[in-house]
Amino acid sequence: MSCTGNMQTKINLFKVACLHYESNPVAYQGRKLDRKELLSLQKVVADLAKQSMMSICADEGEAL
Repeated sequence: MSCTGNMQTKINLFKVACLHYESNPVAYQGRKLDRKELLSLQKVVADLAKQSMMSICADEGEAL
């Protein structure tokens, strides 16, 4: 948003756009995933990364 023009109109249009937002499926490895599935997959990957880091730190005798 620029500093020129009617800022309140721009804010109102932005709010309308947010209210009408609908997420689209995302193609990932040949599958279409909705937002909920994608967030679930992201959590699985983050958990696996955390487990891996904890394992490495435990092997080296360090705390994470």
